[in-house]
Amino acid sequence: MSAKRRSGDKDPNEIGAVAADEIEAAAEGAGEAASGGTTDTSAKSVGASGDSPDDQEALRAEIDETRAELGETVEALSAKADVKRRAKEKVEQGKAQLRDQQARAKGKLDEVSEQAKSNPAPFAAAAGGAVALLLVVRRLRRR
Repeated sequence: MSAKRRSGDKDPNEIGAVAADEIEAAAEGAGEAASGGTTDTSAKSVGASGDSPDDQEALRAEIDETRAELGETVEALSAKADVKRRAKEKVEQGKAQLRDQQARAKGKLDEVSEQAKSNPAPFAAAAGGAVALLLVVRRLRRR
């Protein structure tokens, strides 16, 4: 690529350069149709006997569709480029997951607590077994 670029040249690698060219060309053609002139001497005049109002409407509809697509593309690219917003979204997702896990853990704890209250014997036996195991390990380490 040369260091100097002509003012009318567009870098095809720029986002939307091709679509912008199409929109400009279509807009110029529509503007010329309204004034009765042409942009290029070899171009066919819009609004001449071969073009109908339906063709002009189809062209306008195509221009509107291209503009909408270009707008969506720019919006999607700007959303991807907004790192701060994306980081905040990730943090919010993490918070939501933690809240869900906390709610599930609380529910499970409540369930186990109710079981222990209704039948404390298995829990007392498990606690007693754990204490006995700790005493045995402690005694073995002292030898």
